[in-house]
Amino acid sequence: MAALGRASLLASRLASERLGGSLALPFAAFGIFSEVHPGEGNGSVMEGTRLGRRRNGILYFRTIVFSVALTAAVIWIRLFSNRTWANSPRPHFVDVAPRSGISYSTNNHFTGRKYFQQPMCGGVAILDFDNDGRMDIYLTNGARLPELRKENPSFYNCLLRNQGNGTFKDVTSEAGLTGSQLDFCYGVATGDFDNDGATDLFVCN
Repeated sequence: MAALGRASLLASRLASERLGGSLALPFAAFGIFSEVHPGEGNGSVMEGTRLGRRRNGILYFRTIVFSVALTAAVIWIRLFSNRTWANSPRPHFVDVAPRSGISYSTNNHFTGRKYFQQPMCGGVAILDFDNDGRMDIYLTNGARLPELRKENPSFYNCLLRNQGNGTFKDVTSEAGLTGSQLDFCYGVATGDFDNDGATDLFVCN
């Protein structure tokens, strides 16, 4: 029985490599039980007696029953979980950008000179700037290179107000957040730095 236990442990290793860890459990359990209670060849004084053979037979039978039950449980769990996943709804996404009203595009003034700033994408902040309970969007933008000037509106930063119906409205000029006086803008962070209950913006440029 000890040899059978070692064979079961070897089968457990092979099952883990080829079939997955869960199906290796029954083989491992059988091998461990057999190694802990090897039966024949264990040097027991009861070896060779009728009582010893009976005990070994009972242990062998229990180990087989346990291994079969564990195998059935593992197979049932795997089949049930696969069936549940097959019947569950799949994640689904819909492109709502065309009807969102967002027309913003980043302008990093790409040129063949490959300035350091060009691969830096603009930052984005999600905030409720008007305290209406809806999250708005603020995006930073680039500038003309190498002068680092926002010389026209295509370089302006952008504040998009959430309309509450899945669309956004550009209110950058109304809020005074075009950033026309800034140069090439990178990241942006939000927070109430003066504890007045209003959200403030920090723009890195």
